[in-house]
Amino acid sequence: MRVCFMTKVYCLIALIFFGSVTFGQGLFTIGKGKAQKTFTFEDVKKKEKSRAFEIEKNRFQLIDGFAKQAYLDYFWKNEAKKTRTTVDKAKKAYVAKNTKVSKAEIDAKFNQFKDMPQLKQFNDKEKRKQVEQWLKQLAERDVVTKIFANAQKNKDLVMLTNAPIEPSYEVPVLATDKIRYGPDGSHNKPIACKGDACVTIVEFSEPQCPYCRKVAPTIKKLLVDYKGKIRWILRDFPLSFHKRAKPAMIAAHCAKDKYWHFVTDFFDSGKLEDSDIASMAKKYKINLKKFETCRKDPKTAALVDSNMQSGVNVGVSGTPTFFVDGKRMGGAVPLGQFTAAIEQALAAKKKKG
Repeated sequence: MRVCFMTKVYCLIALIFFGSVTFGQGLFTIGKGKAQKTFTFEDVKKKEKSRAFEIEKNRFQLIDGFAKQAYLDYFWKNEAKKTRTTVDKAKKAYVAKNTKVSKAEIDAKFNQFKDMPQLKQFNDKEKRKQVEQWLKQLAERDVVTKIFANAQKNKDLVMLTNAPIEPSYEVPVLATDKIRYGPDGSHNKPIACKGDACVTIVEFSEPQCPYCRKVAPTIKKLLVDYKGKIRWILRDFPLSFHKRAKPAMIAAHCAKDKYWHFVTDFFDSGKLEDSDIASMAKKYKINLKKFETCRKDPKTAALVDSNMQSGVNVGVSGTPTFFVDGKRMGGAVPLGQFTAAIEQALAAKKKKG
């Protein structure tokens, strides 16, 4: 029998989610006798890094959420005992005591948000009430956050498992990749760094995705700030419900040395119809006959599909998804997070010498 000791906390959590099962135990065997081999979850992780990480992450989030709710139940019951009242009244009294929202805070946020479209249907009095309620909700969240922080500091809540660390993924540069080394569309040749000496950023994206377009200005700034230090690769990942994404990326590939010009225009304008593509071809003086032949060629569509599959192979399920020297980041990543990842990659290269 396993016994777990913690200071006034639910050790049952650990038993429910761990029991006698660990990620190092055997999952299945192949063969017999001396030739028999036992496979563990670690073997799965080697072949299925992304999916295995998602399992571990979801497992931890489930445990973490359960633990926090269990601790809150315990905490409010203790408060009720101390104040000799009901749990509900104890909770309300504690939150009220520890959430103070000043008039100055309400005034400041009211002036900041009063003209937002979401508040258009309210008069000023109702807007102020909405702002006050929102500030109180934020303050209440802070109260709960502090409860957890104090619990862990005092060891009233002890987590017996840690959040998994996402692995680095192998996203090799392909012969078909279009590589960009600087902010201009013509920067398709190495500027300072070459090959693996550059920090390689592979972006799985498509121009009909709003978050992909939202992060485009950040990408432009990075290409300016790290010109000669990074190489940027865009891999097609057209989502099935974005019907103009694949035709646009096919057109970009058919633009040959104007690929990055097409991509930039697509992401900047969001104009992806056939008429927009035709106008773009004229703008960049593309040979229209060759261009149209290429667009109809099944090999071009197959290239887009292949690029998408390369993303699926490393766990990409949505756009945009970025790999900075193999480190995955998803969504409209802010500049600071991108910069930190690039600086970390540059430092790693410098350390290797």
